[in-house]
Amino acid sequence: MSWITDLIDKMPELIPYIAPGFLLVNSFMWVLKKKFNNATVQIVSSVICSYFIWTLCKNIFPIDSNWGLLIITGTLCTILGLISGKIYKSSFFNLILCKLKLDRTTNDSIVEDCVGNNAWIAVFDEEQQKYYCGQYKYGNIEGDSNYVSLVTYYITDSDKKIIEDHTQEPKRKLLININNYKTVIISPNDPLDTEDTDDTDDK
Repeated sequence: MSWITDLIDKMPELIPYIAPGFLLVNSFMWVLKKKFNNATVQIVSSVICSYFIWTLCKNIFPIDSNWGLLIITGTLCTILGLISGKIYKSSFFNLILCKLKLDRTTNDSIVEDCVGNNAWIAVFDEEQQKYYCGQYKYGNIEGDSNYVSLVTYYITDSDKKIIEDHTQEPKRKLLININNYKTVIISPNDPLDTEDTDDTDDK
């Protein structure tokens, strides 16, 4: 078990080449609401980022204490991870990708590509013969689980006659998994309240 003792003795030397990158990549992933599926990828990414950041900061900041420099690099990496995550998920970054004609976005699902702020979503439940319609508030897009939260929503029958009206209850939310529905309409306006459906998208 001597290798454990040797590892503990070398920890002060190893931490600067692991911790800063670990904070950077994990704060970045936290903004994206994702997790590493592979621990090896997480560790390797942390080590690579830490090496470059630690080497750069040692040449920039004239600090003799490794612990003092570690606090600085750790703080900078956390901030950098949060900012880069926000930029990566921004509509501006996706617009750049579109301008470059790369035919892809940073979103995980076509649902995220279609749904914007204050967009309306209407789904038709074929089993119950009902429409659920409301304004998009939040979303959790993960593989086969496309959960969206709707506010100011209402429910109609198949003839679009209102059964339940919660449009005046902004704090009330409806959570649905849109993967459970064959018909999903996304529109900048209430899709069930207008005959102009040219801008709607069907799933």
